[in-house]
Amino acid sequence: MAKKKSKASNSARGYATTSIPSRSASSPANKNQVKGEKNNKTQKVEPKNAFKVENQSNDIGVDTVDAFDHLLLDKTLPTIDAETEVIKNTSLSNSKSFLHSWQTDIRLRKNDNVLGLTEDEIQQILKTFRDSWKSSLKESYAFSNRSSFSLRKRYLWTTFLSLKGMGFEESEIFGAFSSIPIVSIDEYITWMITENLINSEPSNSSFSYEVQPSNYTTFCRMLDEPLPANNPVQSNSRLVPLMKDFSNDIKHTPNKETQPSNQVDDSLKSKDSKPLTMSEVLTQLPEDDIPFDDPFDLTSQYVKVKLKMLRLQIANKKNSEEFSTLNLQLESITSQYLFSSKEAEIVFRKSRIEFMNKLKALQQKLENERIVEEIKKNGIQEDSQSTDDSSKDDDNNSESNDMSPHNDAETRADDDAYLMGDLFNQEEEDIQDTENDLLNANYTLLPLTTDKSGTRPSTTLQYELHKIGSNIKAEFKTMPIGKIGYQSTCFVRCSTGQKTFSDLKTVLPTATLAADYISMIVLFRLMANFTKISLQTFPKSFKEVYGKFSAEKQNTDLAEDAKISEKLDSIIKSKELETPTSATTSKLMAPMDNIGKFSGFERPPETLLNKWRQQLESESAEKFKVFRNQLPATMFRETIIDAVNNSQLLIISGDTGCGKSTQIPAFLLENSTKNGKAVKIYVTEPRRISAISLANRVSQELGGNPPSARSHELVGYSVRLDSKCTPLTPLTYVTTGTFLRLLEVGNEIESVTHLIIDEVHERSIDSDLLLIHVLHLLKQHPHLKIIIMSATLNAEKFQLYFEGSNLITIPGKTYPVHRFYLEDILSQFGNDKSFGNAAGQDVIEEDDYETDQQDASISNKSAEDAIVEMNLIPAWYNEKAINYGLIVYLLKYIFTEGDPKFSKCVLVFLPGISEILRVKSLIEDMPMFRNHRKFCIYMLHSTLSSAQQQSVFNIPPKGCRKIVLSTNIAETGVTIPDVTCVIDTGVHREMRYNSRRHLSRLTDTFVSKANAKQRSGRAGRVQEGICYHLFSKFKHDTQFLSYQTPEILRLNLQEVVLRVKMCQMGDVQDVLGKALDPPSSTNIIRALEKLHQVGALSENEKLTKLGKFLSQLPVDANLGKILVLGCFYKCVDAASSIVAMLTIGSPFRKSVDNEFSANKARLSFAKENTRSDLVLMYYAYCAWREICLSPLGPDEDSFAKEKYLNLEALSMTESLKIQLLSELKDMKLLGASDVDTCKSLKRSICRRFAVIPKEHDINSGNAEILCGVIAASLYPNILRYDYEKRQWSTLSTNKRVRILDVSVNNRSELPNMPSKFVAYTNMMSSTRASEYVNETTMVTLRQLLMMCGLKVENRVSVGQAKLDNFTVYFENVYVSASLSILRRFIETSLNEFFAEPDKRLLNSHLEVIVNIVSRLNYGTKFQKRLKD
Repeated sequence: MAKKKSKASNSARGYATTSIPSRSASSPANKNQVKGEKNNKTQKVEPKNAFKVENQSNDIGVDTVDAFDHLLLDKTLPTIDAETEVIKNTSLSNSKSFLHSWQTDIRLRKNDNVLGLTEDEIQQILKTFRDSWKSSLKESYAFSNRSSFSLRKRYLWTTFLSLKGMGFEESEIFGAFSSIPIVSIDEYITWMITENLINSEPSNSSFSYEVQPSNYTTFCRMLDEPLPANNPVQSNSRLVPLMKDFSNDIKHTPNKETQPSNQVDDSLKSKDSKPLTMSEVLTQLPEDDIPFDDPFDLTSQYVKVKLKMLRLQIANKKNSEEFSTLNLQLESITSQYLFSSKEAEIVFRKSRIEFMNKLKALQQKLENERIVEEIKKNGIQEDSQSTDDSSKDDDNNSESNDMSPHNDAETRADDDAYLMGDLFNQEEEDIQDTENDLLNANYTLLPLTTDKSGTRPSTTLQYELHKIGSNIKAEFKTMPIGKIGYQSTCFVRCSTGQKTFSDLKTVLPTATLAADYISMIVLFRLMANFTKISLQTFPKSFKEVYGKFSAEKQNTDLAEDAKISEKLDSIIKSKELETPTSATTSKLMAPMDNIGKFSGFERPPETLLNKWRQQLESESAEKFKVFRNQLPATMFRETIIDAVNNSQLLIISGDTGCGKSTQIPAFLLENSTKNGKAVKIYVTEPRRISAISLANRVSQELGGNPPSARSHELVGYSVRLDSKCTPLTPLTYVTTGTFLRLLEVGNEIESVTHLIIDEVHERSIDSDLLLIHVLHLLKQHPHLKIIIMSATLNAEKFQLYFEGSNLITIPGKTYPVHRFYLEDILSQFGNDKSFGNAAGQDVIEEDDYETDQQDASISNKSAEDAIVEMNLIPAWYNEKAINYGLIVYLLKYIFTEGDPKFSKCVLVFLPGISEILRVKSLIEDMPMFRNHRKFCIYMLHSTLSSAQQQSVFNIPPKGCRKIVLSTNIAETGVTIPDVTCVIDTGVHREMRYNSRRHLSRLTDTFVSKANAKQRSGRAGRVQEGICYHLFSKFKHDTQFLSYQTPEILRLNLQEVVLRVKMCQMGDVQDVLGKALDPPSSTNIIRALEKLHQVGALSENEKLTKLGKFLSQLPVDANLGKILVLGCFYKCVDAASSIVAMLTIGSPFRKSVDNEFSANKARLSFAKENTRSDLVLMYYAYCAWREICLSPLGPDEDSFAKEKYLNLEALSMTESLKIQLLSELKDMKLLGASDVDTCKSLKRSICRRFAVIPKEHDINSGNAEILCGVIAASLYPNILRYDYEKRQWSTLSTNKRVRILDVSVNNRSELPNMPSKFVAYTNMMSSTRASEYVNETTMVTLRQLLMMCGLKVENRVSVGQAKLDNFTVYFENVYVSASLSILRRFIETSLNEFFAEPDKRLLNSHLEVIVNIVSRLNYGTKFQKRLKD
């Protein structure tokens, strides 16, 4: 009869792939004591594992002693406090939510709008910008450090769990935590991904943008051991002998301190053996194992070459000649036209995973074979036994191997018979043998019993595996361990691999219990993450085993949590040491200067007051009293002084020339000074020339010297970039904008005693805003006296605005002026038709009438015909054009045939500097005007120097006639005293918002009736005068407005809002609602939204640093942003030229008769890949400028005629460009000391051209970077082509829009366009209820993502970036991380540039940005769809 198996003591716990070391063996004394008591049945046995084995009654039984207690007693259990426990649990919950959302986002990734980079581009970005990116992360840390310690710890713990769940290694995660501040999870991913690239080290993480596999796929990946040869997965669950039984060949004597192992216990390994390296294993894997032999498949060849390169990298042969040859082959493949990098990378990633799995499996196989050979070589054998016992054991082993876990009843019956048979005869011998085995081997006997209280663990394991996959099975190999018991090995197998689970330390009484025990280990270790197992279904003994496993797992997790907590505490504390000190923080928060501090009103010293009194009574002052007393304002001196003393607000209306601008401030100053009172009077003027000239005039009349910034004069002035006054100056003339800025800085208004607002009738934005300020000043500063002065007849409107205010009207001292209109002039000259052919630009912008032919109704045409019949102007005369020939003819007539008394000084009103230059050129061409002794020609324009402007006031010598060519500055702003004749074109140039174009433009429009009267009145200041109006009286009476439209109503409200924000006046809607003519709230809200999109306003409607620049530029916010970004990207010439042309108008002439030739001439300026109408305009401007500056080649007129160029528009463009460059210089955006100009080398309509310093104009020739700057400035004005619907639509609202055929990106060009995105300047509507654009610029995905928008939500974790509602996907995580770094650098550099314009981009950094953004990496999908 077979020898009865003894039941072992409780064993040490078993694990899926580990063997847990037991407690140290007993001392030698204890061993001897055990040996001496070995024959006594009732004595306790103390085996080496120190577990107690006792005999109870007459049965060989073993008390169930807790086999896990020794582990708990020998170690100090880790503990964490309650707060840390709460943080851990919250972090775990947050991490699960995040990972669930992350997996959803990965599944929803699309193949549209995918952006990629080459390896060289990625390396270039990282080497250039990664250090700057790391430095910029400190700002994020400064923000996070304001939160509490526990919140930061919870955030880091959540991030740790999330990153680990995404596939990152723990060492990588803590490396990121230690290296950079506390930032977002995407920044941590960026750091870990790029850190490996920078150090050229392979990453151990499994993070990717691939869709997460199913449970079946994930489970099969865990079965990473190779399947045995010729052993397919069995379809049944019987215990099949799958492994050679080494029980008779191997003596199981593991070391006392065993280590975890998957297949073979580490105690069986040689101490001198070393694991095989990958390079050693690679020699066993033949190279012909690499597939993909199709020579015509580029993807197959690409993968094959990449796998060969991978083999060389593993073998440390990266610098070999073979590797270089393979690299050249790779470049040759990728350069092929039909090669698809995305498809090839997908195939290569899958092939690489298969290759590495095969390599790892071969490594494990070779390692196992080596260990077995070493064991056999060392001759480890089991103790000698008798032949009968061996045969009996073999029979017993065979019997156990045929046993099935499902035959429970049969198995239990056999066990019962076996236990009872020959029990008493063999009892004493068995006990002795069992004790010998336990003493000689470091085994733990686990005394479990088989009962019918639940489902066997092996059955549960098979059921749970089947739920994951029908072809996943568990197979068992059970072996007897001497006379002690049985051990079982479990093989979990699927079609791709297997996993081996064994516990070489624990033995069970029966083979069935051994299989169930190892099944419990598999359930606990392998299945816990895939299914929820109910312990209630297990037998009672196995419930306790599983409970012990769980307790140990809990202790392990607790130790891990304590370790993580300790690391996080250390990291957070180290970050706190890096925080700026409070002193540094307070320094950063301190104001930049003390401008806003109020110093109070400073009374001048008595010596200075006495000096001023003496000056007012000096002979110099007395000389001018005769002239001053002749002015009408002198008659109201006492009335005005009394009104000012008795009321806080006074309104004065006076005709031009009555002396209100010079005399009223002087009256107040003289009265206060003579009475010993100190005053501080500010007089605001709309123009700087007015402020300067009036200050000089008043200072001269009061007997003083010209204003000075050093000596204490009575009168001074302060304009932008020029100030001639001191804090003690009692009378200061300032521009309205300067005074508004004075109100911004603090309590300076406290020192002002009198405020005089002049020329309010012009209704500029600054004057209207100042009037709103006055409403507050009247309440907050009762001591302040305010005087409002107007030169027109609508002063009653201001009196109604300021309820209860006094009004004083001063009549003007003027002489009669004879006014002649166009019909009078033509009839006087006999209706000479030569005047009707004069070239000129239409006053009204022709694009305003640019609608479809069907849009013009018959009724409108009939109305126009009726107007023509009532008008006396001949049909052959173009009344909408400025007739330069008529102007010159009038001048000749005045000086030769006209009344000599009207020819002393002629003032000609023209709309702008280009018209002034043209008339001056025409005059100088006439021989009679070349005699400078008889004729002096002066120009008056805001762009001229102060000396040139002041020269118009000079009285020419006797016999010399004077001609002044001026804009509307000479209307009311300044008074030229000797004017006797006026030629009025009836046109002025003003900024006007085009509601159809949604763009502000400088537009030539007809003046108002009040303006025409003011102009004619300039001829009657000193004597009887004459005025020639170059418009008909019918047009004057029927089409001219009574008064000029206020700027607040005709300008884009974006500019108005910026001015309000610049003045810090409070809520925009409240402020503008108090205006004299308030705009609608809908338009205000729309303007706020637009400014927020541009970046001029923050989310809380605060003015940003960019907004401060835009508020100082005289153009729309979008166009102003082009200028600012042009300075940043160093393409100033192109940016300023494009903005000037968009403001003035197109440089091309339209030809109704020959439209094809005009369009062909326009497109002739295009260069290769010119996909922007704005860049095309710039190329045309450059060609015209080159013609003018070159002494050779065609003349300007013939060139313009051939290319259909509008010379007037180009000349005005250059003038505005010079003005814009001056503004940029004043704002320090240009480092040049002054804007240089150069003269034209040919006879040209434009005499001078701006010269941009080379260091600010590196990229004007790069069309791609220009397109990026334009797109970034016009965003969100972006269109996207829908190739399924075959239409353009807006990116933000998906509204259908059509592009006109005049654009270079019209529909006929779609097949040739490599990008499906365009930016547009403005959108217009027609009566057909459709919207269209005509000026577009093609944009790439790189330009959109790197340069557009205020903030890009770059989610490196899911490989996508969101620009508002538009999503771009990245090809892989390296592209995502690299572009995230580049975008962060651009944003940071821009913010630094806005804060300190001197901090400009290094040319090396700018070169990398331009190279990355400029590359036409569009892909071919768009082109293929269009051709389908």
